[in-house]
Amino acid sequence: MPNLKNFQFGLIVPATCVLLLLHFGQDFLKPIVIAGVLSLVLAAACVAWISAVLAIQLVAVAGDLPQYTAAISGKVDAIREFTVRPFERIESELKGMLPQNAPPDATAPRRQGSRATVVVPPPAPTVQALSAAAQGVSRFFLSQSIVNAIFGTVVGVGL
Repeated sequence: MPNLKNFQFGLIVPATCVLLLLHFGQDFLKPIVIAGVLSLVLAAACVAWISAVLAIQLVAVAGDLPQYTAAISGKVDAIREFTVRPFERIESELKGMLPQNAPPDATAPRRQGSRATVVVPPPAPTVQALSAAAQGVSRFFLSQSIVNAIFGTVVGVGL
């Protein structure tokens, strides 16, 4: 006699129902399964095609990179001509107008009336570097403000 303790009758009925549904639903389920398999195959093919197109475009952009670099450099130079160079010209003209006296010896004290004054030595290279950096940042912010004002004007007129 078979061992009926481990045999569960509760699994036979649902399993039989599932098999009957699959058998009688073949006409309906086959197209759905085929569509699912085809969608997986097409998705993989689309990903491969998109990857190939992107790789081709990346190679084309990498080949044209020197042309883009030259074009951007030309545009930056053109913008500098209108933003930075006028200020450089004004600065050089102002420097030309200032008297160019030789600076006095920093170690020799000068006498003015009854007091002796000591001339302060020129600033250290670090201070000069910071001053040059500050001037560069100022010019950058000024040129950026001019570009923003022009852009805002063009957008405002366009609206």
